[in-house]
Amino acid sequence: MSNNIIISLITVVKNDKVGFEKTINSISLQTNKTNIEHIVIDGGSTDGTLDLIETNNQIKSWLSESDSGLYFAMNKGLKLATGDFALFMNAGDVFYSNDVIEKVLGKITDLNTVYFGNTYIYNGPYFFVSGPINKKDLSNINQYLPHHQSIFYPNHFYKTQQYDTQFRVCADADYTFLACKNNKVEYFDITIIKSFLDGFGITQYGKFSSLKAMIHEKLALDNKRGVTPRNLFKIRIYLSHFLKYLFIVFFGNSGAILLMQSNRVLAFISR
Repeated sequence: MSNNIIISLITVVKNDKVGFEKTINSISLQTNKTNIEHIVIDGGSTDGTLDLIETNNQIKSWLSESDSGLYFAMNKGLKLATGDFALFMNAGDVFYSNDVIEKVLGKITDLNTVYFGNTYIYNGPYFFVSGPINKKDLSNINQYLPHHQSIFYPNHFYKTQQYDTQFRVCADADYTFLACKNNKVEYFDITIIKSFLDGFGITQYGKFSSLKAMIHEKLALDNKRGVTPRNLFKIRIYLSHFLKYLFIVFFGNSGAILLMQSNRVLAFISR
């Protein structure tokens, strides 16, 4: 089956020529490029990113125009994609190794299953590798969701579902929840993407007003799921977001990564 499977890599970019170049170079180094379909959605870049897009013959389809935000752009990418699975690979993201696609294709046995691996998130000397804590995580999506950067959405799902753009930050979690709720899910212990955490603190947690908005959106997401969090879980939500706020104020993006480790401990304790 793997010889015929096509993976649609969807890259959203705006004025990030340096990051985008890293991403397309990483794709070009994959040992299996035949089974890759690269889709690029550009937000109307003016820094030379568009020149890279226009001259790269590995890109199958692309679109460059202004839009209303990240999730609007991602929905455009889903419309252009035609692969058996879609993986979002943002500008600046690179594959963890040159044989990731080859490894993943060797694991896929069903075109209707949601597959996911690990994401390596880093900033300076600090890093966090996403992944389930134990086997129980794989059977309870209210406790654990795969990281968005390393999940392969099957065609039948991504062609019928779009990101809910009412969410400014949590739309990816909402989308992943829907995918995992309505489909068979399988995990393989392969680190897929290496992602540099940049700009996270300023835009999401750098102001106290943003902190309150983030908590409100997280609770709204739980309400949409029909989840009534236990008191301990609510405390965890407030505590984790407030700690992120404090750590980012004092330590920047590196602090956010340290808090990812803390959140894992809190998640483990609350079960």
